[in-house]
Amino acid sequence: RGIVRPMTLYLITFAGCPNAEKAKTLLGEAGLKYTEIKRDDLTESHPHLRYSSPSLLDGEKLIFGSLTDSNAGGCTLFI
Repeated sequence: RGIVRPMTLYLITFAGCPNAEKAKTLLGEAGLKYTEIKRDDLTESHPHLRYSSPSLLDGEKLIFGSLTDSNAGGCTLFI
């Protein structure tokens, strides 16, 4: 038997992302609590700027979305 730990979910989004609202709706319908991280509010050197929107992390583990090569981010498709 392993130790079960609660998930710490973070949803990374940016203003105008066409999939952000759908991701929020799906998480809400699943009864999952999360903290939204808005890329627009992050400093230029913040590591979460490299994630596409929406991206879902459990702590620092990427569950959905993608990690990009630049701070420009991008959109996650097909939600």
